[in-house]
Amino acid sequence: MHRSILLGLLLLGGCNSSYDISTNLDPAPIKAYFAVAKVTLHHSMPSDASPVGFVEGQSCQVDASQAPADLARARTQLRQAAANLGANGVVLSQCVELGAQPSCLSSVLCTGQAVQLPQ
Repeated sequence: MHRSILLGLLLLGGCNSSYDISTNLDPAPIKAYFAVAKVTLHHSMPSDASPVGFVEGQSCQVDASQAPADLARARTQLRQAAANLGANGVVLSQCVELGAQPSCLSSVLCTGQAVQLPQ
């Protein structure tokens, strides 16, 4: 019985090790991709916000095999543009369905102001 307890403890101790994982992936694009999650969308200027710059986001359906342009993608692109400026918020000015454009079958454009909010 003591033997089985000792063996069990040894096996559990092996699971307690920390393993370092090394990959050939560059972490910068991964951080940039997830940076949009830290940008909050506002419909009016928060009183404690510091303006960073004007940004826009566009959703474009290039060909018929793609999903139509939509508001959610345009807003995500708007937040990504704000993240690229180092902002953690964006005040939405407007979103407009532009319809067919020379390079898009359908298009939605959102504009806003990137802002920095206290953490």
